[in-house]
Amino acid sequence: MVHGICQQLRKTKGPSFADKIGYPSTFKLETPRQLFLSMEWILNHLIDKFDDEKIDKCEWYDFIWTTFRLIRRKITQFELDDLDAVHMLEVFTRFHIFSAHNMSEFTSSGFVEHLNFENLGKCLITLNHFYDDFSRRSIHCENEAEFRAYFLLYFSRSDIVMTVTRFDPVIRKSSAVQFAVKCLSAIDSNNYIVFFKMVQKADFLTSCMLHRYFYEVRKKSFQIMSKAFIRSSESLKYRKSGLKKLLAFEDEDELNEFCNHIGIEADEQSVIFSKKNLIEKEIPPNRRISNQLIEYKRKSQSLSKIIGKKKA
Repeated sequence: MVHGICQQLRKTKGPSFADKIGYPSTFKLETPRQLFLSMEWILNHLIDKFDDEKIDKCEWYDFIWTTFRLIRRKITQFELDDLDAVHMLEVFTRFHIFSAHNMSEFTSSGFVEHLNFENLGKCLITLNHFYDDFSRRSIHCENEAEFRAYFLLYFSRSDIVMTVTRFDPVIRKSSAVQFAVKCLSAIDSNNYIVFFKMVQKADFLTSCMLHRYFYEVRKKSFQIMSKAFIRSSESLKYRKSGLKKLLAFEDEDELNEFCNHIGIEADEQSVIFSKKNLIEKEIPPNRRISNQLIEYKRKSQSLSKIIGKKKA
């Protein structure tokens, strides 16, 4: 059903959107050069239109997602193994990381979150293989540490030590990889205070990667608080203003939605912890963009620079 929706979006919106944005009909994606030119065109002419109020964000996403997916398949088909192929995959990966956060409120309009994460994972796996191969060939990839860190944040919850030890020592000791390790340690140790401090310190795209863990970290923090606060049959109230700040909720509406979703009672000013509260739901509510903790970090940069690492 989900794939059917995506196919319908591509059939009904893709061609008209391509005409609307002036996507060159000469890009047939039949040669390695055309793959690169198509990606470059999207970076130069379309990526920055995300903030254009006249652009439908779901059409924007769907067109780029479809084109990048086709290019990624062609990279495999053509058996490309050069730095241009790596650069294209790095661009695709950053696009999916950005979309994981900034498209998260558009699920009701056609954005399919799990497909975005699925394609992000595929990009990261392919890049990981490229970096391993290039390392054996003594070819330096400038952004390897950045994407190895993303790989850790996506895949390495259970075997992070084993994964990191396979990296080149320079990459293993890089600030990006070490930061990712600290973030995962905070998540796995249920240290929600450290986790949200790490999100605050992280760069924009790393923050977008960490956004997927917000629900899990918040839910575990409520479980910890419930056990710590409740020593008797009485309930205990915790002011919403304190929880909002502690767990980086965007506003009280988001906090109220979270409490309702996991079965925690709340009144106008406080969250009520008691023994009868149940915190069992694994599926998160609809994700919300975090303006205060994440989105503000990109305002000083163009999106094309963030995703394509273009020079100013």
